[in-house]
Amino acid sequence: MADSFLVFPTPSWYYLVNKRGTGNNTMKQIFSSIALAAIFVAAASASTLTFTASSVGFTTTISPLTGTSLATGITLTPGSGSNFEGGDFFPSWDNSFTITFTDPVDEVGFTYYGGDGYYSASANNGDSLSAQGLTYGNSLFFGVVSTSGFTSVTFTPGGEISVYLSDFRFTADTSSAAPEPATLALFAPLGLAGFAALRRCRK
Repeated sequence: MADSFLVFPTPSWYYLVNKRGTGNNTMKQIFSSIALAAIFVAAASASTLTFTASSVGFTTTISPLTGTSLATGITLTPGSGSNFEGGDFFPSWDNSFTITFTDPVDEVGFTYYGGDGYYSASANNGDSLSAQGLTYGNSLFFGVVSTSGFTSVTFTPGGEISVYLSDFRFTADTSSAAPEPATLALFAPLGLAGFAALRRCRK
């Protein structure tokens, strides 16, 4: 019985994977190289959620804050004990709040007053920010920035939070879904190698 370990819908790939001899070994090497390259690309493009105390670069501001529907396609889910007053949002000192976007963003933040305690944050792209202390004062900024888009971010308080927020700011994610040139360059030689192996196996 012929060796068989993978079944592909494309006949030429199926032929190469099931063929005994050099062709089969060559394709195994190619598949291994592709898998390793994919892991390398995934690791290289892994995103990081970082803290910023500057609102410079945040392109959109939402203010005043009067309810859970912040703007079209943007929703605030407050924790129990939170409230809105005078155009400001007073988050609960012991419950997290979440901002959800219809379209991806890559940075979100807010202007705050007060400053006791700290916030940690987590985005739904898998990124997270460990506890970041709040500086006491007026009109300060707390922002998180990611290298990849996300549509939801949760801020979790710690310590004796004593702040209120006067606005939310964000920047839409403009990264392209198309592969980056560096990624294409990485996989192009593998595609050529596969084509060459196909020709050898058919001779």
